[in-house]
Amino acid sequence: MRRALFIIDGEHYMPVVRQAIDAIEERENLEAVAAVFLGSAEKIGGAEAVASLDLPVLRDREALQMVCEAIERFSPEVVVDLSDAPAMEERLRMEVAAECLARGLTYIGADFRFSAEPPVTVRRPALSVFSLTKRCGKTALCTYIATLLQEMGETPIIFTMSRGGPPEPTVVKAGTKLTPDTLVAIADKGLHAAADHYENALFSGVTTIGSRRAGGGFSGRPFFTNLHAAIKTASRMKATWYLFEGSGTDAPPVEPTGKVVLISAGTEPATLLTPFNRVRVRVADVAVLVHAEPPHTTPTRLQELKKCLQTINPEVVVCACVLRPFLPQPPKEGSRAAVTTTTPEAVHDRLRSELQNRYKLNVVGISGALANRSLLSSDVRRFIKEGVDAFITELKAASVEVVIRSAISRKIPVHFLQNRPVSLPEWEPSLRSALQRLVRRVKEQKRR
Repeated sequence: MRRALFIIDGEHYMPVVRQAIDAIEERENLEAVAAVFLGSAEKIGGAEAVASLDLPVLRDREALQMVCEAIERFSPEVVVDLSDAPAMEERLRMEVAAECLARGLTYIGADFRFSAEPPVTVRRPALSVFSLTKRCGKTALCTYIATLLQEMGETPIIFTMSRGGPPEPTVVKAGTKLTPDTLVAIADKGLHAAADHYENALFSGVTTIGSRRAGGGFSGRPFFTNLHAAIKTASRMKATWYLFEGSGTDAPPVEPTGKVVLISAGTEPATLLTPFNRVRVRVADVAVLVHAEPPHTTPTRLQELKKCLQTINPEVVVCACVLRPFLPQPPKEGSRAAVTTTTPEAVHDRLRSELQNRYKLNVVGISGALANRSLLSSDVRRFIKEGVDAFITELKAASVEVVIRSAISRKIPVHFLQNRPVSLPEWEPSLRSALQRLVRRVKEQKRR
């Protein structure tokens, strides 16, 4: 039988509660070990009525605090909700659900059941990177961390679990040369050649293993993934570190790992305070505010977010960074170049300016439509018609199927655009120093 904590309230008479507990114990194969009592007991006759349950009962404190304390004290595997309005409101129920999922517990009630598969255990030092929104630069940060790990003498493997990932774990070995032609050849086999593991391999040079996932839950876990098979594949390889990249808003279902959460710097602070986001922030070791510059955000908003994050999790280290374009193999100076990206139009002028100034290019057009095939195809045809010497593209979404195929068919060179995190100079600690400290701490914990 599984140990169960019951949430009850003063709106129900205790004989009814006792009968319900007995019935649910039998139906769900549970053993009641404690209860949390919400609201007043005056309606049912006072403390004596509660005592008739013959269970340890926590009462007369803030509801969520009592639930968390009971979980710590009595180690239940299941939390059963026998309460009702007005003692149990919708937000409180979501807060209890978030706590239970974060702790690996099942939470059940009249018409709901929250549960999650247990995480995969990893035996090497590891970091997980996840975000609260899509398009926050997870791949850019994983590439950055992989390079940092190499500088610290480590041999990392990057794991991805993208929605366009392979049916079986796919290994891209360290040093594999990925060219536009090889990516098209991969696409010709029916695979998504712009999946995250190819982008990580292209820009980091380390071994990457791609997997897939589908679905996402309240707590940021995938409904399906073959990441566990990717980890099994890696167990036969030489590596000193594992680096796990989330997908969308899903976090890698692995433990134990150091955790880095990415948050768009334009996020409203209230968004961080929703029940499930609070829990995700609370487990993070480092929080990175990405796109920390206008037009995405303001200095005031950055400070508001930092204060909010450290209110939720006083131990979290908050960093702020921007993403800057880098071309590992730029076109010749003076080339007429067209750029395809996922960045919003509001930052295209800055992107054009940075590429032109740094690489002495003539950027004649920018399309932010990599995630919109129809619009992207139209933009690419227009760029070709206007005459370009080179395409510069991020390796994302439809870049291989639309941009690279079109360019190769017309013998136009393709150059890959990498986004590199750069810390705000006035912000302490820097992203680099915060991650170095986290790496050292995780490694030391693994030794114990």
